[in-house]
Amino acid sequence: MKFALCFVLCFIVHCSAIEREAHCNQICPRIYRPICGSDGNTYANDCLLRVHNCLNDDNVVVAYDGPCVVPSSTVPPDMSVG
Repeated sequence: MKFALCFVLCFIVHCSAIEREAHCNQICPRIYRPICGSDGNTYANDCLLRVHNCLNDDNVVVAYDGPCVVPSSTVPPDMSVG
């Protein structure tokens, strides 16, 4: 019984992922116009951010134009010998 329930649940999850992929437009222009998402990830353009949101059922918004910048406090000090 547990196996059958697991199989049904896995089938439903897998099918919903396939349906999500089918309705998400995954064709974006190959234009590099980077944007930083509210999730801290850089997206090559706003179309790819929308595709990410659609495929992942997410709600990432544009934080700012340009690639995401790592705060200087999280960058390790330069360890090279000068």
